[in-house]
Amino acid sequence: MAKCVFCGEKADPVRKLRIGDTVFKACPNCFDKYVETDKKTIYEAVVSAGYYGDTYSLYEWLKEEEAKEKEKIEQIKENVRSFEEWMSGRECGVCPKCGGTMVKLDPIDLLYYVGGLPTINISSFNADSVLMEMHACASCGYTEFYSTEVKKRFDAYLKNKEMLEEALREEEE
Repeated sequence: MAKCVFCGEKADPVRKLRIGDTVFKACPNCFDKYVETDKKTIYEAVVSAGYYGDTYSLYEWLKEEEAKEKEKIEQIKENVRSFEEWMSGRECGVCPKCGGTMVKLDPIDLLYYVGGLPTINISSFNADSVLMEMHACASCGYTEFYSTEVKKRFDAYLKNKEMLEEALREEEE
């Protein structure tokens, strides 16, 4: 007859809890008590109950899991720090679609933003290119493209056209 590792009562053969590769048999009451519990609490309960002999291997497994969890948390912290650093000074307004934060993108960010596909080579400009400002919503992904250069070029066109028309009128006179 198998005993519950938590209380020593008769274990239910179906109700089992696992820490690493070790499976613990539990009575219905202890199973219900520990089934939603974290592994560290289960380990501490097994050790304090004294009904399981090889607690050292459990301890080693638990330490490995804690180290992995700590490494995972450090990676998450680094990801958050990296994103916050990237976002610094990029917030540029409110999304007209969802009210989220609009973020200014660099041309290279656009390449990355669309998956880094080399077919969109917006970072190589030539004399006929127009530099585009790009803003994207951090919440819904709505993206705006605009250029102040278009207005400058159009104003220059209108001024040149006016000067040409004036020169042609003077020539006619």
